[in-house]
Amino acid sequence: RYRVELPLNACEARTAYLCADVKNGGARVALRLFDSRPCAGGQPCLPSGDLTLLLRLRHPNLVPVTDFGIMERPRGLFLVREWVQGKDLHASTEGMDPGETLVWILEAAKAMQYLHTRGFVHGNLNPRNAILSNAGEGGGRLKLTDFGIGRQAHDGTEEFGSRRLAYMAPETLLGGPADRRSDFYSLGVMVYQLLTRRLPFDDEDPEFLIQKHLQGSVDLRPLERMQG
Repeated sequence: RYRVELPLNACEARTAYLCADVKNGGARVALRLFDSRPCAGGQPCLPSGDLTLLLRLRHPNLVPVTDFGIMERPRGLFLVREWVQGKDLHASTEGMDPGETLVWILEAAKAMQYLHTRGFVHGNLNPRNAILSNAGEGGGRLKLTDFGIGRQAHDGTEEFGSRRLAYMAPETLLGGPADRRSDFYSLGVMVYQLLTRRLPFDDEDPEFLIQKHLQGSVDLRPLERMQG
């Protein structure tokens, strides 16, 4: 049903492709494959929760998941979502007035609230998963993607690059499950980064970065100067 047109990216235990849905007039969709290697305990690395419920989530600020299934070769789960053209939130807000940036952050918060009230957490919130559709063309809308997928589907090797670690809450860095509180932590990191154009904690060494999240203090002076 899905004809691959080009690869989108390859990160962690996932690979994504831009595809044409041949059963829907060739409409473009994003198809993501998940690593078929077993996680801890020998269990397959599949998203937690009910995937059927994931298909029912509809919100103006969420990119809808439209299909899922199991591939035979290579064996593994795939998820299909609508294809949204635009730039990620960090790139889109470069040089933007802080007040305008906060408007987009508010839209992300609304989408997150929608997920939470329906028993889902995002679990991987960062600016790369927040797309400003039709950026620069007027009438754009913020869209969150890659939501509602359990942590085990992301990290079959339990290894993360610093890019994703920078947004993870301390409890998830210690191996705990993601919940609403960890989503709020990730949102807080995003707010800081989008307004100050730097991360609250940053380090090329993943171990040092984790330590900063667990024991470090955030420099709030850049935000305080904005208030002045």
